[in-house]
Amino acid sequence: MPMEERVRPDERRRYVFLLWFNVTLGVLWAVVLVLTGVWWFAALLAVSVVLGSLSAWALSVLNREGLR
Repeated sequence: MPMEERVRPDERRRYVFLLWFNVTLGVLWAVVLVLTGVWWFAALLAVSVVLGSLSAWALSVLNREGLR
């Protein structure tokens, strides 16, 4: 089954939103971590990095398959 039939049309838009949302949160958590030095902001930053990386990977797979 071709990729076009397996992926809904709004899939790319969702991953773009998730990527930018997690990048924004990552920057916010990094700033708050620097200002406060509280360790759990580092954990939140790590979660944002992981989720953003997964979104970027999903976008690269969609782009590689020719879904734009």
